[in-house]
Amino acid sequence: MSSRFKPVDFLPDDSPPHQWLRAYNQHFPGSLHSAGIYTGPLNISNLTEMVEFDRLMTTLEELNRADRVIASALCWELVIV
Repeated sequence: MSSRFKPVDFLPDDSPPHQWLRAYNQHFPGSLHSAGIYTGPLNISNLTEMVEFDRLMTTLEELNRADRVIASALCWELVIV
């Protein structure tokens, strides 16, 4: 038995997001959806916070290399201004 979570099932059929997703899937079958992860300000002097951020980035890169869940990952460097 398998189950697949489809967020579109929670949208009303006549809603613009549902209509857009239906058209997208019809015209681009097999295409993947993109997602972004955004953080708030990071305290670079807080070692624990930076270690956790590094662990997140490493996990995403490992999932990408293992070809599981993530089809591609673009990890940006921190820019300190």
